[in-house]
Amino acid sequence: AIWLGLMIDGVPESFLIGTLVAQNALSMAFLVGVSVSNFPEALSSASIMLKEGHTPGRVMLLWSLLCLFTAFGAGLGALIVPVKAHLAERALEGMGAGAMLAVILGTMMPEATGHAGLSVTLSALFGYCCLVAMSVAES
Repeated sequence: AIWLGLMIDGVPESFLIGTLVAQNALSMAFLVGVSVSNFPEALSSASIMLKEGHTPGRVMLLWSLLCLFTAFGAGLGALIVPVKAHLAERALEGMGAGAMLAVILGTMMPEATGHAGLSVTLSALFGYCCLVAMSVAES
């Protein structure tokens, strides 16, 4: 379920990255936000998969497939720059953000909070505030 959520999140993000690269409009805040959020999600998902009995080879295959899907999405986004790019960007950002929130709130936050307590919530809030500040600074 986590892998599927990350794929639903990753493909629109990668499509948007490709679109923004084609328009020479990729913001550092968005790129950092995607990178910072996806790495711990993938790491914890892989750990959970291994604990549930998946073989390391199967876990690597699943993550390799996700990398291929997202690379395809970025390439597609760079090739098919929508005429109404601004509206498409907002729709893709919203879809990606919604999927990311669903994964984080449904699986990662409860587990992380159970292990680390309030520091998880505070660090998530701090990260969000940093991204908002970066976004405002770029505007």
